[in-house]
Amino acid sequence: MHVLLAGRAVQGAAGGLLAGLAYAVINLALPQRLWTRASALTSAMWGVGTFAGPAAGGLFAQWGLWRWAFGTLTALTVGIAAMVPYVLTRAQKPNAPGAVNQVPVWSLLVLTAAASLVAAAGLQSTLPFMASLLAAAAVLVILFVALDRRSRTSVLPKAVFARNPLKWIYLTIAVLAVASMAETYIPFFGQRLGHLSPVAAGFLGATLAFGWTVGEMISASAQARTVSRVVSVAPAVVAAGLFLAGVLQRDGATVLETGCWALGFVVTGAGIGMAWPHLAAAAMSASDDGSESGTGAAAISTVQLIAGAFGAGLAGVLVNLGGSARHGAQLLFVGFAVLVLCGVVVSVRVFRTGSASEMTDRAGQQAVRIPS
Repeated sequence: MHVLLAGRAVQGAAGGLLAGLAYAVINLALPQRLWTRASALTSAMWGVGTFAGPAAGGLFAQWGLWRWAFGTLTALTVGIAAMVPYVLTRAQKPNAPGAVNQVPVWSLLVLTAAASLVAAAGLQSTLPFMASLLAAAAVLVILFVALDRRSRTSVLPKAVFARNPLKWIYLTIAVLAVASMAETYIPFFGQRLGHLSPVAAGFLGATLAFGWTVGEMISASAQARTVSRVVSVAPAVVAAGLFLAGVLQRDGATVLETGCWALGFVVTGAGIGMAWPHLAAAAMSASDDGSESGTGAAAISTVQLIAGAFGAGLAGVLVNLGGSARHGAQLLFVGFAVLVLCGVVVSVRVFRTGSASEMTDRAGQQAVRIPS
């Protein structure tokens, strides 16, 4: 198990690096008019992987071929790595000059420690110890904000701490990323409460990613005048899907009830996907400074992954507090629904008419107004 965890840590570090580079490449190599669609395509690939992963994992589990899962991924990774030098050629006219930036080590260490404390809290059985770990994590998050604000090299762009929509953009991304971690326990409850086979439970777990991908593909072509409404209502759509799945959790669920679970998870994913490409494009467009824009692009994945780690830990806490499988499932999905619904307060401030600056789609000459 120690070797497995060490390997997964290395895998996660490499995956995080690739995820951050994806948005950085979009920011550097593509014109601004394509950022929304490129962000949608990038995140859709994330959704495809999240869909295929649980489904393939269910097949390997069904056949008892655990090691084959890792071997198959290794073979695929080697093949993709061999293609990189031929596919990703050096850009001739990047959008911003190259610069060598230092790594914000202390900020990242503090943030990682906070996420680890939340994850550890999810493993505890006593409420006082669980609460103390969560309180310590909250203190570390406050410390991270203080360090990142004063550090010369930071995780978040400096514009986050000024009168700028970036803070609301990243907070909305964080809320949606936390909500997506509900899928961590979907296959588990599918087997425990729905008595599904590992393969069927894996496909049930993939429904959220399916909704995410579909919602994103449809939303990416939305007109500029509707984008603000799409982003504003997205957390409410996510909450509706989670609430639908949560209230129907019971042991020995029928096929119809399990189908309603799947519908709820598809709606949840669609709510995340409908806002995601517009949030990513807005984060990259919020600053005219090339260096700040690049930092803003890379921070999208940082916020997503760290918020995901917090979400996974919080999910464990709620499931443990529930006690039985049924109550744990209800507390998880309904609790996350309430949490995400509170995110509407944040999402409505991302794109707001009034005192605002304009981001213009140079292709269609359509302006999206954001608070300055």
